Amino acid sequence: MENYILKKRKQAARKSWKPEQREKWILRNPKCPMCNQSYNDSNPITKEHIHPIFLGGYERDSNIIPLCEGCNRARDRVMKKILGTKDGTPDMIYIANIRERWPAIKPVLNYFIVWCHASIYDDYDSMEQVKDLNDAFSLERQIHFPLISKRRRNNTFLAKIKDFFNFSSRNNIILDHNLQPKIPKDIPKVVQSKVEGKVETEKVEIKKVQKNEIKEIVIKKPNVIFNLNDWIIKNWKDKSDYSALRSDISEHEIKNGGNRMIRIILKDDFEIPKRWNLDKISSHFIELKNKTKSPNNRIDRAAVLIEQSKNRNMEKETESITIPSLKDFKIILAKSITGRVGANTYKDGFKISQIAYIFKQNKDKYNLSWNKFFSHLDVRYQENIATTSEKLLQELDLIIETSVNKDGEQIYIIKV
Repeated sequence: MENYILKKRKQAARKSWKPEQREKWILRNPKCPMCNQSYNDSNPITKEHIHPIFLGGYERDSNIIPLCEGCNRARDRVMKKILGTKDGTPDMIYIANIRERWPAIKPVLNYFIVWCHASIYDDYDSMEQVKDLNDAFSLERQIHFPLISKRRRNNTFLAKIKDFFNFSSRNNIILDHNLQPKIPKDIPKVVQSKVEGKVETEKVEIKKVQKNEIKEIVIKKPNVIFNLNDWIIKNWKDKSDYSALRSDISEHEIKNGGNRMIRIILKDDFEIPKRWNLDKISSHFIELKNKTKSPNNRIDRAAVLIEQSKNRNMEKETESITIPSLKDFKIILAKSITGRVGANTYKDGFKISQIAYIFKQNKDKYNLSWNKFFSHLDVRYQENIATTSEKLLQELDLIIETSVNKDGEQIYIIKV
């Protein structure tokens, strides 16, 4: 955020969702993560940046979340109250106002950014420290926030962000319900440099602790496959039934000891590709329902289809594919990367998302899940695929230099 405020980098360009992207997000998140309400014509799904682009956020998947229109607008109004601006004010006036008040406004903006993340990911430990913003959002949205029904404990997803902004050094900075900062007048000016130095020290220590505490994520598959065909025959009418199907499949998965996501279940157990949107899935289900109900297929057609699905899965599992040894696999991965050096796409270097895609091509070749892929290469799964791919990259026999591209993203320059 600070580099953007100080004009060291440009504001990220906003991109609108295409219709097919909107459908995919509805499949992933059928309900708004803040109010837990389903999307509809009067309160449609909208694209929200967790860290606002206007405050230095990036236009990337990790910073995008779907929200209902009501929650999106309420968050926007809370931000405008913090900045003391009104609806309709151009962005250039907004940012000019922030730059004029910088760095005095920095603690308030940090306070707001922590709330932006914590309110999306239900990090209640962090939200305890930003109660004023919860109250402000509740007033704007006319709901109780955070929702008691969604509350869960031991969520440390944003511990790094919380400590990075160093709340412990600002215990005396409070926001009242008018969202105006109350900073004690007796704080000496010389404190600023000491606080900034402490933030940098704590940031390094946090990374070390978190890397040691990360646990490997194991994907579990239940012993009993969900009876999809029977459910479709009895319940499916159109794509509005997808939420009910999703709920029943998830409940079945948990009861039988599994922990997979809905789209992984549909792909692994019923061969429904992840690229299919909701309309395509609905057409497939309707076609399957009609076939099963036809006169020629009345005699337990559902049971036959389930048995066929089981047989296909068993055949896949019994296919013999020789996976390279750890040493050979790392050589293969290194060659896959160096073979792309010099190509126009990678002329400035490799982004970690591109490295992860190269790894994905290799794991798919041997029918490996991400978990098995990283385990085979003796790399412990970390926060996400990108972070774990970065660790694996450092273990390959490559000469690597790091740099930053024009968008402020870290890139890896491979020396051949």
